[in-house]
Amino acid sequence: MRQIGTLIFGILLFISCGSVKDTKDAETSEFVGNDKDKHGCISSAGYTWSELNQNCIRVFAEGHPLKPVDKNDKKVAFIVFNEDKSKLELFLPDSKATTILSQLENGNYGSKDIIYDENDSSLIIDGTMKYKLE
Repeated sequence: MRQIGTLIFGILLFISCGSVKDTKDAETSEFVGNDKDKHGCISSAGYTWSELNQNCIRVFAEGHPLKPVDKNDKKVAFIVFNEDKSKLELFLPDSKATTILSQLENGNYGSKDIIYDENDSSLIIDGTMKYKLE
């Protein structure tokens, strides 16, 4: 009888140790701030990687918000300049990747399909004004 009691105790101890480990793993993965990306940026704290500046930034705090021209569109884009303002990084709302634009001779920033007009503070994509600085 004593051996059966010891066996049952051992089984219960073994099972409880396994469930504690599972609970601990589940708790660790649910902590806020435990969501670092490959660059170490914590997205739950609002940080994202800036390829241009090579660090984690909060685009809503460090960037310049561009409101959509279409009043039905509520998603804001952001631009972030490098230190000497020779380039800007564009954060579009529905894009995972950013776009880096170099300053052109006329003072604007651009590539083949995207122009940021510094004088008008507008972003032109495929020939159409899509966003304007707030």
